[in-house]
Amino acid sequence: MLTSSVICLRRDGDGWTAWTIYEMTRQILAMTEKPTIGIGNVHVGHPGNEVVAGSWWHAVVIYGSADSWNVETLLDIAGMTGTLWGARAGDYDPTVPGEEVFVIAETVLDASLGYVFSRAGTNWTSRTVYSAEVAMDSAAGEFDPQHDGPEVVLPTEMG
Repeated sequence: MLTSSVICLRRDGDGWTAWTIYEMTRQILAMTEKPTIGIGNVHVGHPGNEVVAGSWWHAVVIYGSADSWNVETLLDIAGMTGTLWGARAGDYDPTVPGEEVFVIAETVLDASLGYVFSRAGTNWTSRTVYSAEVAMDSAAGEFDPQHDGPEVVLPTEMG
């Protein structure tokens, strides 16, 4: 089976150390497979920040404990026709505590579905918040002075 890794780099003393915190089940062969990675406080059951990673068919949340790294799958579309475009952490929904994960799935006929994932107790919940032409990434933040709360921006493929 082909694999790719999420590597963590850390400054230790006079140098840097690197170690693998997650082995992906599919090798990333090219940048056209759109690997993304981010850090945010998306898991209410885990203190501090987590890593959000996405590529091709799946999006995951990775977090460390005292003796291991844990991985929780948010979305896996292996076996379906489509691809993922960007898994990002941010305050996408101000009505939900902490940050959320936004994932875009491209489907057939150049359409996209945008999902917001949030942690509720011991489970991840998702809501479809976008369904239109292909969006290829996302970012969230408060930048519109005429609107109270964060906005989400999406670059689209066909304008």
